[in-house]
Amino acid sequence: MISCQSKEEELVERIQPYVDKDGWEELFPMSSMDDMNHYQLTKQDGDTTKTLHIFHHPKPDTLLFELHRFYEDSTHRYHIVSEEDTLFFRRAPLEDDGNFEFIMGEYYHKNSRSLDPGYALTDGQKCYYKMHADSLRKIRGNNLPALPEIHCDIKIK
Repeated sequence: MISCQSKEEELVERIQPYVDKDGWEELFPMSSMDDMNHYQLTKQDGDTTKTLHIFHHPKPDTLLFELHRFYEDSTHRYHIVSEEDTLFFRRAPLEDDGNFEFIMGEYYHKNSRSLDPGYALTDGQKCYYKMHADSLRKIRGNNLPALPEIHCDIKIK
């Protein structure tokens, strides 16, 4: 018997045990960018909405993913992003979506996510982050002090 499995199902299976494999639905059709295919899947798991971003580069066969989890309690909306480990964890009051606080991962978020020049890291701070990312990713807290500015020869994305 031959089993027909969608490309999305095949990729989700490859990233187990980091994500559960059942119940995912396509959120947006696959898109391609820079020779990489991007899949977005979603599922409702109890009170948690999960969104899975899978980035597949076919040559060489490379697979990256991010799992976003969103849930609410009586006062806050929470957003957790993880790969094999938590990248950042933040919350925002239900009545004010734009005002969030980090529980963990503020430096990671500033380094990789923020497009706001007043919030994002400078090139010198990004260089410092890249050199110390293993320890900086684990720092908990909100409104953390600015990272030092250093000069390095690492190409900053």
